[in-house]
Amino acid sequence: MSFMVIDWFLSKSTLRMLLNNAQLMTINDYK
Repeated sequence: MSFMVIDWFLSKSTLRMLLNNAQLMTINDYK
């Protein structure tokens, strides 16, 4: 059970990192 929670947390944080990177890239493109 705890392993699934850790896996979910890792996937969620990875998605958040990808979203943050995408936002930074789009902001840089607008400059």
